[in-house]
Amino acid sequence: MGFEPRSPRAVTSPRPSLGRRLIRLTPNALTALRLGLVPVAIEAVLSGAYTTAFVVFLIAGLTDALDGTIARLADARTRLGAFLDPVADKALLLGVGCALAVMDRVELWLVIPMVVRDAMIVGFVAVDQLRHQPRPVAPIFISKINTTAQIIAIASVIGVEAGYLWASFPVVTVQVLALATTLASGGAYAITALKRPMARRQ
Repeated sequence: MGFEPRSPRAVTSPRPSLGRRLIRLTPNALTALRLGLVPVAIEAVLSGAYTTAFVVFLIAGLTDALDGTIARLADARTRLGAFLDPVADKALLLGVGCALAVMDRVELWLVIPMVVRDAMIVGFVAVDQLRHQPRPVAPIFISKINTTAQIIAIASVIGVEAGYLWASFPVVTVQVLALATTLASGGAYAITALKRPMARRQ
C-alpha cells in the first residue's frame, strides 16, 4: 500500500476568550459613557448644580484617560473608537463650555474660538469628502495640549463654583492658556489643510 500524504489542515486562529473580548469592548464602552454624561453635565451647569457638574465632568475626564490607555495596552483600537473618542471629547468640552457661557461663568472670548476651531476642522473634513479625497485628521501634539488645557480650564471654573477650589484660583490665567493653545492648534490645522491643494498642483 502506497503512502498518501495528508492534506494540510486549515490553520485557524484561536477564538479570543470572553475576558479578552470584554477588554476589547471596554474602551468604546467608556467613550459611550462619556457621551452619555454630556447632557447630564450640561443640565447640571444650567440648573446651577455645580457640585454635580464637577463630579460628572471629572468622571467623564477619567473615562477619557482610561479608554485610550486600555485601547493601547490591550491593542483594542477600532475605527469606531477612533471616530467616537474625539467626538465625545468635543461634545463634552463645547457643551459644558457653552453652558457655562450661558450662565456667565466663562467668557465668550474662550468659548467662541473653541467652537470656530472645531467647526473649521469639520469643514475641512467635509470638503475632503465632497472632493472624494477623504483623509484622516491625525491629532497633532499641540492639539493634545489644547484638549488638556481646555479640560483644565472648564474643570477649574466648575471647581471654583462648586467650592472645591479656592476662590483665588487663577481661573482667568488658565483660560488664557486654553485660548492660546486653541488658536495655535486651529492655526496648525488650517496651515496643514491649505497646504494639501498646493501639494497636489506641484
